[in-house]
Amino acid sequence: MYNNLWSQVGFYQDVARLRRDVESLLAQMASLKPNVGSFNSNGRQVTLFYLYGTIPIWFSGNQYNIPVTVYFDPPYPTQGPRCFVTPTPTMKIKPRHKHVDQRGMIYLPYLSSWNQHTSSLTELTTMISSTFSSDPPVYAVSQSEAQQQPSPPPQPEPVSRPPVQAAPVKSRLDTLKEDIKQKVRSRWQTVLEPKVKEMDELLDTQEKLEQRELIVTQQMQIIESETERMESDVVTLKKTQGQAEETIKREKGRPFVASEFVQGADPRSRQLIDVTAQASAFDDLIDSLADAFHNKAIGLDDFLDSVRETAKEQFFCRKLKEKATLAAKQAPPGGASGTGGGGSLGNSQTGGGGYTSAYRI
Repeated sequence: MYNNLWSQVGFYQDVARLRRDVESLLAQMASLKPNVGSFNSNGRQVTLFYLYGTIPIWFSGNQYNIPVTVYFDPPYPTQGPRCFVTPTPTMKIKPRHKHVDQRGMIYLPYLSSWNQHTSSLTELTTMISSTFSSDPPVYAVSQSEAQQQPSPPPQPEPVSRPPVQAAPVKSRLDTLKEDIKQKVRSRWQTVLEPKVKEMDELLDTQEKLEQRELIVTQQMQIIESETERMESDVVTLKKTQGQAEETIKREKGRPFVASEFVQGADPRSRQLIDVTAQASAFDDLIDSLADAFHNKAIGLDDFLDSVRETAKEQFFCRKLKEKATLAAKQAPPGGASGTGGGGSLGNSQTGGGGYTSAYRI
């Protein structure tokens, strides 16, 4: 296709690259057509390859076609193409457009930073369409205005260029309305975005605080539960202390025989000594844990876990001690019992020394 055109530009730096790029673009944008024309440049006539036609844009939900001409100089692709908006007689270039001057020449960062290795015509037309969709470069004029407006300043164009047909574009009034809307949106975003960002930060902070509040509430519940346990232990300790004081008063008149306390005369006595020693050891352990917690040697979780386990073991130990004491009081003189010679109270100690089963006499 268009073989006769390619034969006319054999003097270009890289005809194969030009042909490949153009055919790739036309395969996606059939509204552009290739041609070769003569141009007046500095008093002399030159032959250039160019594309003419329309590039579609989408503005306010409708599709419009912007007439353009894309010129390729012989150094292409080392040098990027030159792009112009070429309005029809019923169109006029918008004054002070950001990307199009009054001659119709298009200015885009993509063109100014053209790179023969990474840039492409497909990306260029996509960029032009996107830019003009945000801000169309032309507006419609009436037939009378079209006849009165002076001819546009000279620009490099073909001597004979096929007419470009484009769909109607927005009127000048509609274009001004869109400009005002865009400015209002832009300023509104400038005012609103910082507030939205601040609200997001506050919501994040609130969420973190709620999570920490939940953690604190759970810890407080644990502490309250352990406090109740410790208060119960205190009551038990006071009761045990009262019983010990009564025992001391009752045994005050008896002669003290150290061997009876150091080593029991029978199994039950020896068991009572062992249980008493263990009960005292648990008291000392709880005191040591409290000191370690106050000195910050252990954390709250470790302290509560240790106190819980120790209190459980202490409770079983005390129950066994109570039964041993009761059995010792009820035993006949000489230690005789149903087991013949005095048997110890049954207890089942798990490997860690805990008293976890029922107590039997």
